[in-house]
Amino acid sequence: LRLLLANGQHDGRQLIDNPRMTWVKTAPNAYAAAMKPPNGKTAMVFRYEMRVAAPERIDGKALVIVSIPGMKTCRIETPISYRRQ
Repeated sequence: LRLLLANGQHDGRQLIDNPRMTWVKTAPNAYAAAMKPPNGKTAMVFRYEMRVAAPERIDGKALVIVSIPGMKTCRIETPISYRRQ
C-alpha cells in the first residue's frame, strides 16, 4: 500500500514500511500483509488487512497472533483508520 500525493501520484512511501512485508491484493481495493522475523522462528505473527475506501481514506485492522506451545493462541485485533489531512 503506497501513499499517494494529492495529485494522485505515488511518492514512494508505504503506509507500513518494512522490507520484510509484502502486500498482496485480496480483492478490489483490499490488501493484506504478514510480517515474521527473517529466521521464521517466532511466537508472534503480525498481519495487516487494509481496504482503500476512497483516495483519502484507508480502513483496516492490525492483527497480532501469539502462539505459545501448550497454551491457547492469543489474537489481538486493532482497527486502523488513515485519513489524508
